[in-house]
Formats: sequence, C-alpha cells, structure tokens
Amino acid sequence: AFWRNASKLLAAAPTAELPARDLAQVCLAFRRIEYVSPDLVACCKTFLEQRQRHMNIFELAAVASYCSVACNDDEAGDLIGGIVEEVCNSWRQRESVPWSA
Repeated sequence: AFWRNASKLLAAAPTAELPARDLAQVCLAFRRIEYVSPDLVACCKTFLEQRQRHMNIFELAAVASYCSVACNDDEAGDLIGGIVEEVCNSWRQRESVPWSA
C-alpha cells in the first residue's frame, strides 16, 4: 500500500514543482523493488513531455531504466527512443568536434 500511495501522490504533484532528481530517485527505488506502477509511468511520461530538456543524463537514465521494465514493449520503445535521442543531442552539444550521426 505504501508504494501505491507514493506513486499516486507523485503523479498528482504538479510537474513544474517536481525536481527531476526526485523523480529519478523514485524511479530507481521502484525499479529496485520491482514494483510496476501505472501512476508512476504516467508521471514519467508527463514529465518527459514537459521537462525532458531540463533533465541531466543520470535523471534520463533512471527514468529510462524504470520505464524499460514498467511499460509494455511498444510503449517502452517509444519512451526510451525519445530519451536516447535527447541524451545524444545533449552529448553532441557538448562535443568539441562537430559531427553528424
């Protein structure tokens, strides 16, 4: 009941007020205990839609890790594909030698 309530409270929190690091830590905890929560998946999707560009690579990886086990294959592929694209873009922006992939 605790984990279910935690995921419902997190999903109800306004995305703008939720630090990305906190979402990442919750995703890692849920992944660790192997608890699948549709509420947390919905929260991750909303967060990624609204604030993905404000997340660092660690936070994106934590969300991707959780979604890879909590979502069905098609849904996970779409989410993780978007995360991978963002990580690659972020890395390319910091790359000192310009190149195209």
